[in-house]
Amino acid sequence: MKLILLLVLSFSFSAFSIPTAVVEKVVGTVMFKGEKLTVGSKLTTDGILFTKKKSYVKIHIPHWGNSIVLGSSSKMKLSLSSKKTKRQYSFIKGICRWKTIAGLKTGPKDKKGQIFTRNAVLGVRGTDFLLKAGDLLGETEVVVFDGQVELQNTKNAKDKALINKGQWGGLGGRYGNTVGEIINLPKKALNYFNKQLKN
Repeated sequence: MKLILLLVLSFSFSAFSIPTAVVEKVVGTVMFKGEKLTVGSKLTTDGILFTKKKSYVKIHIPHWGNSIVLGSSSKMKLSLSSKKTKRQYSFIKGICRWKTIAGLKTGPKDKKGQIFTRNAVLGVRGTDFLLKAGDLLGETEVVVFDGQVELQNTKNAKDKALINKGQWGGLGGRYGNTVGEIINLPKKALNYFNKQLKN
């Protein structure tokens, strides 16, 4: 009877616990809600995660199966106060490397998560990719190293494209107000991008 009770309590805690981001690596100065982060810091609330110049941070969110490296001079809003939030990640500016575990069983069955930028929604499908967001011109760039990412215009849900392994996609600013041509990257260019934030 005690064993059954413990199993029930354990399941209940897992089912209703809020997502937690764990800081796995820090270089330079990284802040969250006015506090400087160190390795082992745990984030459980909504707030802006940002890195100063020549700094970066790696965080892991087991509940959503995501591992994120936020590069220098970058900002991302994390919504961690509820596992049912619709905007888990809002990437404001900078560069980040993103990895999502394929086959994740927690969360909605039809998606592994979404990332919002100023002008785009990115559908994550168990993948590894590089994301850049420019706050000056409102540009969003995606380079996919593994898996797939759906790039969708926030102003027009029908304006979207699927970016596959080895491809680049962009929206906004120099890339136009609609999702343009998805480009197959040459090996040299792909290797260049793949070296960024690969930690």
